[in-house]
Amino acid sequence: MELLSTILVWALSQTASEPLTLEEALKIAEQNAYSLKIADNRLARAKEIERSARGAFGPNVTLGGNVSRSDVRFPSSGGTGAPGGGGGPTSTNQTTSQVTASVIQPIDISGTIGAGLNSTVFLRRSQEAAIAAEKNNLRSQVRIAYYQVLQAEELVKVQEAGLIANKDRLAKAEIRLREGAIARFDVLRLETEVKKSEQDLLEANTSVRLAKQVLNNTLARPVETEFTVAAVEGFPTLEPSADQVVEAAIAQRPEIVQLDLLAKAAEKQADFAKRGLAPSLGAFANYNRTFNGGGFNPEQTLTVGLQLSYTVFDSGITKAQVKSAQKDAEQAQIQLEQVQLAISLEARSAFLQASTAREAFSLAQKNVELATEALRLAQLRYDEGAGILLEVTVAQSDLTAARAGLVNANYRYLSAFATLQKAIGSDSVKALPAREPEVQPAESPSP
Repeated sequence: MELLSTILVWALSQTASEPLTLEEALKIAEQNAYSLKIADNRLARAKEIERSARGAFGPNVTLGGNVSRSDVRFPSSGGTGAPGGGGGPTSTNQTTSQVTASVIQPIDISGTIGAGLNSTVFLRRSQEAAIAAEKNNLRSQVRIAYYQVLQAEELVKVQEAGLIANKDRLAKAEIRLREGAIARFDVLRLETEVKKSEQDLLEANTSVRLAKQVLNNTLARPVETEFTVAAVEGFPTLEPSADQVVEAAIAQRPEIVQLDLLAKAAEKQADFAKRGLAPSLGAFANYNRTFNGGGFNPEQTLTVGLQLSYTVFDSGITKAQVKSAQKDAEQAQIQLEQVQLAISLEARSAFLQASTAREAFSLAQKNVELATEALRLAQLRYDEGAGILLEVTVAQSDLTAARAGLVNANYRYLSAFATLQKAIGSDSVKALPAREPEVQPAESPSP
């Protein structure tokens, strides 16, 4: 037992030391997310409702029984007050037991049961689409939170590089100060730059901790869970156009599928309500067995037949239910159109943001190249005595800011791409395959 515990602890420590990949984070989120658990619960409930509707097609069997006791009194044969009359009144006790079995098999001649079942089928399918929609939203949240951790860690590296550069510059300045080559003011300025870099690094490390807590919360696990993240390989490209993105979003978004199914469920519910006054037919069989019935009561009876019922008047209840169901169907259709319009706007906006972020990334790369060259020239001028230290410190700050801008632009694009994936409703941001052209029937030749 102790050996097993040791092996388990070692395995857990090995697992914990492995970097968390984006795919692993997505799996953890789907396993832990409370929103998905609630959606799964709703789906299970919808399945039970559908199962109940299917059960309406099957037979209904009931068993019953009763026990009765009769106490019968008979008056005396001689009558009251007769001379030399006979004996007093007599009584008889009788216990009777009866067992009843009934079987009723509905026959859906009007399609009422089928209409009710169709409504529950569409409701169940809409809940399946709701789970897909929740997963789509969750995956986008996890990706963005994961990218924020990577972004915060890379910003720490940028601040560390700036701090190292400033410390190295300060060490060289102190040597030159002892040699009398520079003024004390230059050393004081560099010491200030080092302190500022240390403060920036401290804030960057704090941002890492906060970003990890946000990711842990998105994964629905304790926020203080320790982990490291693996770098994301590759740089996604935008292949489709804005119009193609909108087309893919309308075709693939689970929310549209869900609302379309809800609209169909409402239509089926209205159809079910319309059949409320339709005739119903059922085959039945009743079996009775009586014990100790006595007299002329039969011991067994079996009755079979068909039962037809037709509601002639229900005080307007069915009519009101039909109108209510029709309004529900109209409302579902309105919501569907509203969501289609909103998703179209969301997809187009996500595409434009991703495109803008992609251009901003290219500009940030140029800024880093420019800032690197500016620092090289400022340092060279300062070393040759042709420049001042302020030019160097400003150039160093500009380079650090440019590197941070490049990191921010990189993960801004990745986050925008994740938003675009969510807007389309798919991990693959590609145009839908072209539809096959409809074949037109050949015209008949002219006579």
